[in-house]
Amino acid sequence: FQDGLQYGGFAAAQYRLSKDVSLGFGLAVRTRLEEDPFIIPTPSLDIQASDFVRIRVGAVDAGPGSPDVGMKIDYTVTDDLTIGGYAGVRFHQFRLAEDNNVVSAGIVEDLLVPIGASVEYKVNDNTRVVGSAIFTPHRELKLQDSDGDTIEDIELFPTLGVGVGLVFDF
Repeated sequence: FQDGLQYGGFAAAQYRLSKDVSLGFGLAVRTRLEEDPFIIPTPSLDIQASDFVRIRVGAVDAGPGSPDVGMKIDYTVTDDLTIGGYAGVRFHQFRLAEDNNVVSAGIVEDLLVPIGASVEYKVNDNTRVVGSAIFTPHRELKLQDSDGDTIEDIELFPTLGVGVGLVFDF
């Protein structure tokens, strides 16, 4: 079990240049299963372009299936309803079981580029319902043995997906 655990964290600072523009810098750190940790410098930009339009670049939280890092544009329809679009990159690793017939205790790396549309409805101050429709034009899987040697790289066909989530803010 512990051979498959990964840990990560993100720290950032942001400077408000004006009431509508913030510029920041973050550092994401994430362990990997058979390699050294990722250390990813992440610049950020947050622009309130109008009363209704917000543009964010950097860490993205657009609901289920959204990228870890990318760009998001939101349009506030009402105080409780926001729609948006996003694009970016996600990365995952999975440990295969030791009794796997193909690769015992190997690893699957999953790199994808999701592009999507999101909707967020604020139920109350602490509860939001989020949903997204996702198009993934590029997705690559890398199969590695338990020593970290690549066995196969697989590029998948583009896919479509949807996701719905319930978020509780504390």
